[in-house]
Amino acid sequence: GDLLKNSDFILHNVYIALEPLHECDYISKTYNNEIQTYMYIRLSDEASVKVTENILNYSHIFMEDAWTMAQINTDNDSVCMSMAKALGMPDFLADEFPFYVVTNSTKTRGASAILNRELLTDFATAHNCEKLFIIPSSISLEGLVISIYFSKNSFISYENAKTDLINYIDMQHKMQDVFFAISEKY
Repeated sequence: GDLLKNSDFILHNVYIALEPLHECDYISKTYNNEIQTYMYIRLSDEASVKVTENILNYSHIFMEDAWTMAQINTDNDSVCMSMAKALGMPDFLADEFPFYVVTNSTKTRGASAILNRELLTDFATAHNCEKLFIIPSSISLEGLVISIYFSKNSFISYENAKTDLINYIDMQHKMQDVFFAISEKY
């Protein structure tokens, strides 16, 4: 049958993604002054479709229900691992390379994992830190992998953390000028 008529399929496979803020013809919400969130449905590991009002109407799903399930599915699919592990380095290097990757199981549109407040709170608690600094590790915001630098010194400045991170990570692509600071206490 047509998957976009199947409300159960949609609600079990709807997720949130991030992208640069712009006008669009699908459902989106402003995240901050540069980024917006939108919902998409994973049809398979290789295929997805952005959620429009027509899709929700066609499948008889209320928008609020779609956003709620998209957040739950996104949270459940979020993972945090050391950058050393993500790059296939031996585990013992994780302490020498104190950066972490937040993404999802498919590593596609993984930037949305930063919306998982519980994951970030658990990470901050486990690492005894009050601030998280998050930078994109690719030039394309969509499909972004996020790196987390944690600071046990809650007085570290945004600019110093940004400079340290940019200097520390040898990017293969030009890093776009997007840097997130999550400064609330966890």
